[in-house]
Amino acid sequence: MSYEQKVWETIRRNPTLIKFVENPSEKLKKLAVSRNYVSIKYIDGPSEELQLMAISTNCMAIAYISNPTEKVQFIVVKTKGDLIKHIKNPSEKIQLAAVKRTGRAIRYIKKPSEEVQLAAINSTIDSIKYIKNQTRRVKKMVFDYFLKDERINPFGMSINANFTHIKNPSKRMKFIAINKNPYMLQHIKNPSLELQKKAIKLLPKTIQYIENPSEELQLMAVSENPEAIFCIKNPTNRVKDLFIESENANS
Repeated sequence: MSYEQKVWETIRRNPTLIKFVENPSEKLKKLAVSRNYVSIKYIDGPSEELQLMAISTNCMAIAYISNPTEKVQFIVVKTKGDLIKHIKNPSEKIQLAAVKRTGRAIRYIKKPSEEVQLAAINSTIDSIKYIKNQTRRVKKMVFDYFLKDERINPFGMSINANFTHIKNPSKRMKFIAINKNPYMLQHIKNPSLELQKKAIKLLPKTIQYIENPSEELQLMAVSENPEAIFCIKNPTNRVKDLFIESENANS
């Protein structure tokens, strides 16, 4: 058996040993990749044909290809969008293909364009939580979905929590959200006094989500529903008196 034949037999048995072969032939490279897709990791500047051979065996091969061609990138993300994380500086075409396949793949894209953001949301609505540079159109799209979703869990809260991932929602969004579901108060940072009053008016027990509520808010909650006092950590004496009066009147 010649040296070349022994090398061939060795690579056939253990493909990753190609990393020790100096200037392997294209035929030997194909053998290695066909036997184990990870072998492409040890091949400098693999041809597109070799890249395609590797990903046809397992799309994870993209992780071992330094500079995959756009055709290879496209095939991979069309199969499994999350694999875009292994592609450096993907074009918008590749980004769109990835998020259309898997909306959450947007988590691996830095500063996605509005078109990419919208495509991700269309694919998977909760992709919003992975978008840092949310555009106004994207926020509106997610908010409109939140308003249309009528699913409620056993605790009376909306199942659709995507509103909570909208960054810096407008004042209008906040009020509409509270009107739809007062429990959303807990997800709004630094709610205004007006917003707090709105939530308490609709559902007095939401006072539990207000840090150090004023006596005015405490009185409002307990006057609407005496049981709201149990949602207040340190009710004032006036609030306690109001609770007692309410209980006596109902006994």
